[in-house]
Amino acid sequence: MDLVKFTPRIAETVERLRNKGLAAQDQKILPNRLARLWLERHAEKESSQSKWRNDTARQAFSDVRYKSAHLFFVLVLLVSPTQCGQRAFCDGVIRPLLDLESYDPYNFSLSPQDKRFLENAAKAKGFLEEPNFIALMQALFPEGWSFLYK
Repeated sequence: MDLVKFTPRIAETVERLRNKGLAAQDQKILPNRLARLWLERHAEKESSQSKWRNDTARQAFSDVRYKSAHLFFVLVLLVSPTQCGQRAFCDGVIRPLLDLESYDPYNFSLSPQDKRFLENAAKAKGFLEEPNFIALMQALFPEGWSFLYK
């Protein structure tokens, strides 16, 4: 897959988040995907190829989050860590995204209900105090989210 083919999916998801917030399907997949990215570590029986793919996905998602928390959030909704861990996806989609000059088109706002959902999911899955989650929440809700008040 390349960025040209993937861009419409990104744009549709950003627009949906702007207009409707998190959908039921989003709420279903987000907690597990974020936990997999931030909490799960390699299993002893994991093959070297699986370890490489998981490491690649974590690094790719991390690189995107560093550039744009909003785009990271959209990608977590659209792309499984398994797909993101594939070299072709990283080369065709992630690398070009990292070279963009502006990430403003990917910005959106979420509702207070979506914020509560994310907080509750993070608490339930055990990543409420994860630095990556704190940074994500501060970027998505700059007007009023601080771990200090949790």
